Parts: sequence; structure tokens; C-alpha cells
Amino acid sequence: MRPDHKVAVGAIVGLTIISSMYVLNNRSFTETQKTVLMFFIILPPLQWLSILIVLLYNNTRENNTETKKTERKIEQLKTSLDSSINHLKELYEQGIISKEKYEEKCVAIEVEKINQDLKNSIEYKKLVKLFNSNILTIQEFQDATEEVKKNLTMKT
Repeated sequence: MRPDHKVAVGAIVGLTIISSMYVLNNRSFTETQKTVLMFFIILPPLQWLSILIVLLYNNTRENNTETKKTERKIEQLKTSLDSSINHLKELYEQGIISKEKYEEKCVAIEVEKINQDLKNSIEYKKLVKLFNSNILTIQEFQDATEEVKKNLTMKT
């Protein structure tokens, strides 16, 4: 075997070992995925291509969960609310709306932002699960929700 072939074979073997170690140590792969990807060690290019496909699949699946979709919607709404405050400020500065109307609308928008933060909080999601499981009464749920909202208000 020519020396340049030995280098190429060594590089392929090294890359295969590294990619296999990556698969074994990466928590984003399921056990089944790890087993299949390790089986492909006999065909390194297939293993590398499969790693990329599985990573893409896992990333897509993770980003399309209901939780992630809800978080993205809430962030979009908060951005929109921030934009609304800026528009109100411009209208106020131009004298189109009164100071009272400007402040009233800003307070309403801030309340809506806090409500969105509440809905996105881990504590609120836990409370909803407990309420839906009939562990909390409606009064306990409302009281606990107000407490979470109070804590969120203090953070902002």
C-alpha cells in the first residue's frame, strides 16, 4: 500500500472513531438512534450522512413541540406589544393622543405582557396541570396564579 493511501485510510478510521464517540456521548440521540448509527460504523460515509439526518430530524422535532410553538408565539406577541408602545409614544409626542390616553394604553399593554409572561412561566404550567388533575380547586388555582403574577411583576 502506498504511503498516501495509508494516510487516507488512517484519516477515515480516525474520523469514524471520532464520529462514533460523538454519537455515544451526545444526549440528543435516543438509544435506538445510537444503536443504528453505531451499526453504520462499517460504512463511514453512511454513518456521517445518517448522523446529519438524525440531528436534523431531532432538531426539527424538538422545535415543533407545542411548548416551543407556544413560546415562539408569546415572544412574537411581546415584540408586537413593545412595538405598540413605541407607536403610542410616537403618537403622543406628535400630539395626536393625550397623555392620559397614552398612559392608559401603556398600562394595558404592560398588563398584557405580564399575562403572557405568566402563561409562559413554569410555575403557571405546573398550576394548570394540578388544576386539570382536580388537585387544586378553582380558588386555590386563582390564588396561586395571582401569587405567581405578583412575583413576575416584581422581577420586571
